[in-house]
Amino acid sequence: MVPDCTFPNSLTTAGRLVKFRQPGGEVAAIPTPFPDANALDLAPDRSQALAASFDLQEIGMTSSMASPLWLVPLPAGSPRRLGDLTAFGAHWSPDGKRLAFSQDQNVFLANGDGTDAHKLVTVQGTPFHLRFSLDGRLVRFSVLDRNSATSSMWEIGVDAQGVKQLVTGWHQDPGECCGSWTPDGRYFLFSGWRAGRDGIWALGESGGWNRANSQPVEVTTGPLNYYEPLPDRDGSKVFVVGEQPRAELQRYDTHSEQFVPYLSGISAGQLAFSRDGQWVAYVSFPDWTLWRSRIDGSERTQFTYPPMITTMPNWSPDGKKIAFQGSSPAQPLLRIFVIPAEGETAQPLLA
Repeated sequence: MVPDCTFPNSLTTAGRLVKFRQPGGEVAAIPTPFPDANALDLAPDRSQALAASFDLQEIGMTSSMASPLWLVPLPAGSPRRLGDLTAFGAHWSPDGKRLAFSQDQNVFLANGDGTDAHKLVTVQGTPFHLRFSLDGRLVRFSVLDRNSATSSMWEIGVDAQGVKQLVTGWHQDPGECCGSWTPDGRYFLFSGWRAGRDGIWALGESGGWNRANSQPVEVTTGPLNYYEPLPDRDGSKVFVVGEQPRAELQRYDTHSEQFVPYLSGISAGQLAFSRDGQWVAYVSFPDWTLWRSRIDGSERTQFTYPPMITTMPNWSPDGKKIAFQGSSPAQPLLRIFVIPAEGETAQPLLA
């Protein structure tokens, strides 16, 4: 079951759209005939949902992430196709008269019923999470760059003019996505990756915070990661996905044919064993620090510390060094580091 931030208080699960009442009321499943369904938007009059149907097994066999679009009547009814449109992301304008959607590297604009579709822009990456401005004149969207594993936010007028990146020069290696306007139009809330975690940020519009220098302001704090903000209809609350990465180390016992705790079931992962089988290196969650210990858990040694983020440790063939990937707020791009197996300071492998 995957949280979906298009609807306040809704989830997407295999073959069904699931809706629940605020706060934490009864759950109501909306049956659909699809193997999997993704809720993309809700009609302005709340009479129907816009959903994409897909099959996880088939989508992994194609380079296109576009799926057929369907109108799902609420609270019940048979879904019907929205013309012959396929899309990765889609969103209605506030009045429901226009539809913005994305296919491959393109953003399109159509009538609300899917007719008269025409291309607005082609981008370098995969556009997703489209949103209309309150006056319907702008479309903002996120772009995933698979080559650099980064995401950025862009906007374009419905007249296909004025395409530009929304936040520039904020920090190296952009990681912004999935924004939504507040109901009063004063702020644009979005997910942003900074200092090793995801948080919710606000970009001031007319009359909003920091409009003079257009610098985002963080509105969440604490140890959790926060994603995909969605203000409620009156603007008094913001729905988000909250996450704290955790793990529980397990090993499979071939004699009992069961999984049992390993290293006392500590919150760690990405294990790498030395070739002599005497040592193990691993990454601890949620702080993403690198550790090394004997395979029985003794002689534990911590090698890295926040705010560095470490991942993918690997032993040298002679067992004297450990290579890993790391990043920090000062150097957000992942680099390869090497550290002696006995400790000391990690050194970048390449400048």
